[in-house]
Amino acid sequence: MATNILVEKAKEQNIQILQFQNQKLSEQLGNLKQQISTLDGNVSKYEEEKKRYADTLLCVGRIWDQLNADMRDLCSRCTAGNAAAAAAAAADPSAPAASADAAAPAVDAAVAPADEEEEPEWD
Repeated sequence: MATNILVEKAKEQNIQILQFQNQKLSEQLGNLKQQISTLDGNVSKYEEEKKRYADTLLCVGRIWDQLNADMRDLCSRCTAGNAAAAAAAAADPSAPAASADAAAPAVDAAVAPADEEEEPEWD
């Protein structure tokens, strides 16, 4: 009979130990779930930020490509104007300055609006 009491007490202690361990594991599981939720939120935030950066990069790329195309266009205009002036000078050697100046106003007209802009006053 004494052995039955000892066995019962050992079972009760085992049950209490298992309940305590279960409680601690449940707390750890709750903490881990909270950490996962926080990390998921961070991942979502960073993915959204990455998308904004990618959109900005695409926009900058398009603007850069347009700038390159505009610069090529301006260079070809200047080259064509210089070639026309050289051809006119070769055809009419008596007036080389007038032919060279004829191409210049077209280039100056394209640049003129930038010259007219007022510079901001810095205090």
